[in-house]
Amino acid sequence: MSNHAPFQRLSVHQFHSELLDLLRDIACKTGRIEIVGDNGQCDCVLISKKELDGLERALDVLAETHEVKALCDHIAQFAQMDNELDNEMPAEPVRIE
Repeated sequence: MSNHAPFQRLSVHQFHSELLDLLRDIACKTGRIEIVGDNGQCDCVLISKKELDGLERALDVLAETHEVKALCDHIAQFAQMDNELDNEMPAEPVRIE
């Protein structure tokens, strides 16, 4: 098995050339690999099932906190206000001369 760092950033070309070793490493360990396209942006992230399960558990726990529920309520209120403002706007632009 190769000795890849648990968190690394690779170009698509590097990822392609090391694919089997990287898949073995990620499947057996906790880690992630950012796969960067030719444009330099992070286009994809490969993580292990174990890490994904951990992230999902953390989100489930966080979603049940009072603070997150309050934040969701505030976002819903803003969305409702925005929707009401959209409904009050005239369909045609008003021209002022």
